[in-house]
Parts: sequence; structure tokens; C-alpha cells
Amino acid sequence: MNIERSRLLGFLRSLYPFYKLNDAMLEAVVEKLETVEISAGTRLFAQGAPAENDALYIVYDGKVRLYRRRGNAEEEVSVLERGEIFGYEMLGTNIPHPVNASALTPLTLLALRRSQIRMLLTQIPQLLAVLRMLLNSYFLRLKVRLPWCDSQEIVHYIANKHPLFLWIRLALPIALALVSLPFLYSWYHYIPQARGGALFVLFVILLVMAGWALWNYVDWSNDYAVITNRRVAYQQKVLLLYESRQEAPLEAILSIAVKTSYWGRVFYYGDVIVRTYAGAVTLPHQQFPQLVANFLDLQWKRASDVRKDTEKSALEETIRQRLGFSKAGSQPMQSPNKPVPASIQPGSVQKLFKLVADMFHLRVEKAGEITYRMHWIILLRQIALPTVLLLGLWVLILVSLFSGLSVLPLGVILGILLLATLGIGFWWVYEFIDWRDDYYVIAQDQIHDVYRKPFGKEDRRSAPLKNIQSVQFERLGLIGLLLNYGTVTILVGDAKLTFDHVYNPSDVQRELFKRLAEREYAEKRAKQEAEQKWVGDWLAAYHRVVQEETRGSGGVSR
Repeated sequence: MNIERSRLLGFLRSLYPFYKLNDAMLEAVVEKLETVEISAGTRLFAQGAPAENDALYIVYDGKVRLYRRRGNAEEEVSVLERGEIFGYEMLGTNIPHPVNASALTPLTLLALRRSQIRMLLTQIPQLLAVLRMLLNSYFLRLKVRLPWCDSQEIVHYIANKHPLFLWIRLALPIALALVSLPFLYSWYHYIPQARGGALFVLFVILLVMAGWALWNYVDWSNDYAVITNRRVAYQQKVLLLYESRQEAPLEAILSIAVKTSYWGRVFYYGDVIVRTYAGAVTLPHQQFPQLVANFLDLQWKRASDVRKDTEKSALEETIRQRLGFSKAGSQPMQSPNKPVPASIQPGSVQKLFKLVADMFHLRVEKAGEITYRMHWIILLRQIALPTVLLLGLWVLILVSLFSGLSVLPLGVILGILLLATLGIGFWWVYEFIDWRDDYYVIAQDQIHDVYRKPFGKEDRRSAPLKNIQSVQFERLGLIGLLLNYGTVTILVGDAKLTFDHVYNPSDVQRELFKRLAEREYAEKRAKQEAEQKWVGDWLAAYHRVVQEETRGSGGVSR
């Protein structure tokens, strides 16, 4: 297939890493591209095969399936379409293909061989940092599982913070281990009778420092900046203590900025700040932050272009309908960016937790409204003391009765038992009602945060969904992580609403973003349909006038 040079240039301008290249640089890339035709069902490369002699492929037309085998199971990685790039592993040295690639449909690929890329890097040296960023993101994407992404969502970019921040965290345990060595050497050398103790202390220090360093590494590796075909997100985890995620749909982006310091410019790191109608999402300490911002900018424009193409198609269909060239309702408007709920298959432990959550009605959906209550562990915490006292009282009285050590008449004992049971039982019921009467509601247009004391005051705070500026959640402590509960914080202007101790806070955050996106989608669709109706009415009126004038002048109308 021969592709016109002008089409190739326009195609490359819409892709990363060629997005910001000038015309001369793009011409150099086109000179080195090789067009490859592949029939459906053909395997392009196999998992485990050497990648060095392969190519970096760009899908020009068709679909490519990437998958890998883990043990006896086959795992789908992604399905790539026009404009997607794959085969990044060939950029490394002695790296085998981590996945299989096969053609789902007849393919037209643009290939850059290793030798051609080396020549390009001499002409366009700035491509080196871009390709290195994409290569690191590719391997991390294969390594990390993101359960909050649904099956139709493609992860285009994922990265940890700049490695400098890992070394900063490792510096202290390494320094303490090194500082302790001279003292232990002196102990071992000058006090022969205590050499066993010196070796034991050395072993303990090295073990503690290694554990500390490992904890710092795991903590650093658990924080991710993520850009998909639908959203931008930042996920943060502190091992066994904390979990949080901020995210925003691509359609909601208003601006993208990069913030760096002097040292950030020296070591090539900075913050990428994404401002949206629902607040700001910050991707902190990213390596090559301007490249990340450029990549996100391209994905944002792609999402906008897809939406505009959809609106254009819907407008054309409306005009055809009004002029009688097609049947009304034959092609209902679809939005590729309409929110789709994430499809996550829970494990056995999560199923058990969900079953218990359903028993306590921690999430109830009725007539489009979702009501959340605090986690059942909060209820158990509130009723723990009255329950223990009640059980202890019965045990104490039963022991005194059956042991024959009671000095009081049976009637007096029963009276005391009844009064104590009523008093503690009232306390138990009070705590249960206090837990039950604190709830949170996500309605179609509003959110409600309700705190009510039995026989006391009620504090009800509400806010329109459209006024929400940011939403984030956090799980605190080992118990919060194990039992999957935490707090969702919603910023509305200067006010802050909190859904405290709710089960599965990431799902609550997802639901809020889904409602925000649905509202935005509904408003845009209503505005779009009103504009289409106006244009359709105008064109229909124009068409009628032309027909009447043509008939009146004796012409033949179409």
C-alpha cells in the first residue's frame, strides 16, 4: 500500500512521540518509515523471542492484539487500533518480547527498524528522552495491575515518581548502616571477648536497615501517575497504612501546566498540574514533566476530536432526517466518552466483605439515589463496650447464683439484673441508632451529608453535583486497608463534605465522578440537540422556501 507523503506527515503529527516535531524533523522520520502489509491472523512476534532485530510498529490501519501467557493461562493485554504504537522493547538491549502480537484484521503498519531509529536519534536527539519515557511506561504497564480500569480502557502512560526521590529515601538507612560500621569494627577489633556480640549487632543493624530500605522502595513503587484513553489519575499508597487516588476524565480537562524548581530543572523532574471542572489533579515529581504534559495534551485533544467528530456526525444525521433523506431515529447519537462503569471481578475475600456489607445495608440504591452508611466495624466499635458490660453482668450473676456464694435474695438479684439489662440495653440501642442515622446520599443532582444524634440535633449538609470541585478518597491504617473502608472528601467551594468510614471508598469516588461525567454529558447532549434542532429547522425552512420559489417560477424541484 502506497501512502501519500502528505497523509503520512499529517498522521505522524497526531502521534506521540512525533507530536511536537517540526516539518523538517517529520520529513526525516517519513524517510525512514517502512510500510508493512500483514494479513489477518498473522503473528507479528512471539513472547520470549529476541526483540532487538524487530521494529517499532505504528498501526496505520487495522487492529493488533497483544496478549501473553502466564503459566497455562492466556491473558489479554490490549487491542490496538489506528495511531497506537507497540514493540517498544526493541529499544532496549537483550530484551525479549514480553507479549505476543497478532493481527486481528488485515493490517497496514509503519515500521521503524533499530538502525533507522539510531540514525533518527543523531538527527533528532530530543527523541531519546521521549522513547525512554515510553519504554519505561510500557514495561511498568505490563507489570502493574490497575483493577479500577475497565476492560475497554487502554493505559497509555504509567510512571512512578522520579528515581531521585527513591534514592533520597534510601539515603538515610544506607548512611546509618555505613556510619555504624566503624564503631562495630572497633568493637570487634579491640574487644576480642565481645566479638560475638559485635557480629550479632551488625547482623541486626543490617537486617533493620535492609527492611527499612525495602519498605521505602515498595512505598515509592506503589505511587503511580496514569493516563488512559478516558482519564488522568494519580494513585498513592503507603504500605499497610494509607491509600488514595485522584482522577479526572479527559473531557473535563481545562488546562495543563508544569511546575518545576531549580533542582527540578537540573535533574529533570517536576509536577504536572491538570486543572478540570472538578478541581485539580497533580502528578507529582514526574521525570521529564514537559514530555508528560505534552503526552497528556495530545490525549486530551484526541478525546476532544472524537467528541467533535461524533457531534458532526449527529448534526449531519439530523439534517438528513429534517430534509427527508433518512428515517428519524435510524442512527441515534452515541458518545464514545459517555461514562462506562468499571468492570472489576472481585476475589473471594472481596465477595465475603461485600456480602457482609450488604447485610448491614452499607450501600443501598433506590430510585436513582445511593445511600451509604459507615462501615460495620464502626458499629462494632460503638457497641463493643455495652455488649461486653452486658455479657459480663450476666456471667457475674449466673456465677453467683450457681456457685451458692450469693448473699442477696433471688428477687433482689433478678431486680438488679433487669434494671442493669434495661440500662445497658438502652445504651446499646442508642449506639446502634447513632450509627444508623449517620448516612450519605448521592442523588441525581445533589449530594447530602447527614449526621443525626438520637433525641438530639441533626446536621445536614447538601451541595449540587455541578458545584463539586474535587473528590478524593483515602484509606488509613492496616484495618482500613484490610476491611476496605475509608473517607471520601468532597470539596465544594470553600466548604468540605466528608463521607466518613464508608465501605469501598474508591467505589464511592468512582460513583461521584460517574455522576459528574453523566451530568456533563447530559448537559452537552441537551445543548447539542438544541443546536441541531435549530440548524435542522433553519435548513428545513430554507429547503421549503427554495421548493416553493422553484415551483412558483415554473422550474422543476428536486
